[in-house]
Amino acid sequence: MRIEDEFQEIGHCGGKISIDVKHDQGGRRLVSFGYRMGRPNPSSISAVWAKVDVHVLGECRLRGMGSVGDDDTPAPGYMVFIGSDSEGLHGHQCPACGNYWRSSGQVSCCPYCALRGDRSSFLTLAQQGYVEQVVARIEDALRADSPAEHIIDMDAVADAVGLSGEKPAFYYAEERQQKRFNCDACGTYNDVLGRFVYCCACGTRNDLQELRIDLATIRDRINKGGYNEAAVQDTVSAFDSLCAQLVGELIQRVPLTKSRRNRLSSMRFHNLDRTAEELRAVFDIDVAAGLKSSEVDFCRKMFCRRHVYEHNGGQVDEEYLANSGDSSVKLRQVLKEKQQDVHDFCSVISRIYENLHRGFHDLFAPDQDLIARHRRRS
Repeated sequence: MRIEDEFQEIGHCGGKISIDVKHDQGGRRLVSFGYRMGRPNPSSISAVWAKVDVHVLGECRLRGMGSVGDDDTPAPGYMVFIGSDSEGLHGHQCPACGNYWRSSGQVSCCPYCALRGDRSSFLTLAQQGYVEQVVARIEDALRADSPAEHIIDMDAVADAVGLSGEKPAFYYAEERQQKRFNCDACGTYNDVLGRFVYCCACGTRNDLQELRIDLATIRDRINKGGYNEAAVQDTVSAFDSLCAQLVGELIQRVPLTKSRRNRLSSMRFHNLDRTAEELRAVFDIDVAAGLKSSEVDFCRKMFCRRHVYEHNGGQVDEEYLANSGDSSVKLRQVLKEKQQDVHDFCSVISRIYENLHRGFHDLFAPDQDLIARHRRRS
């Protein structure tokens, strides 16, 4: 995403909300709610149950034509529709960490701190104010002397985005963030601050998805004539960064002794043997699972080569000879890389990180039902 596209205000999708009050034969007042769209932009609708004073009671799951929502509808409460922005996305704000994001589809957790909840748990402050205003309008409609249809014009809200001066009643807008991606596991579209997060729908971390993007970029670069030696450094750097993200989450979410927490917090992931040993001992995660001993040896050698490129100008030193197991070179020799070796290194790194990612989600399971539904549709 271009930097000028970040943090732009995105207007409401528009439409008209109807509050239709009628009397039945017994004189009781009945109310129904509707949402009509007439603007040529993407839109989607969600809903919450709300009432006066208590405000939001919970999420109202819209099930399609002819359905009124959940069977266990809270009472007394009103169905309040919440329209998306003009890109078809809904804004959310975590009550625990305070961070904001946008998404399509279901919401079950904060992408930043992993707090669990339904859509109603993550309304923005502006959305909460909007819900209060809608509930007040419903109450006014029910107190009116005669039955009538009352309209809330959200088109006026949509037209007010970017304009100075006082905003119309019921106004709320959303804001574009930095990283936009479809979750590989469940397909949900996320727009988040930063880069490494949980999918807000299924709870799957996107770190593996990001590593695959990084490795694909590295492969493409060397295929086009880029330096193979630099690619080795970049591959280890990507692995180190992504390991730090997942291990950081483990440190936050798994009870640890102070010494283990301090050791893991200061750890770098440039040493394959130490990384594998620590993750196995502390979290029972085997990052080398399924790898042949020859693949582990090759990966260890490439990690050592990264150190030579970064700290010794590519020239073999005694530390490399002692730690790499590489008998094909001699002291002071300048290392050179074959393109195929870099591709093989990327493949092994991907498998190692897949093991870490799988082990993480053995501890913190994502929504398997949502993931399975996505796979059936794909």
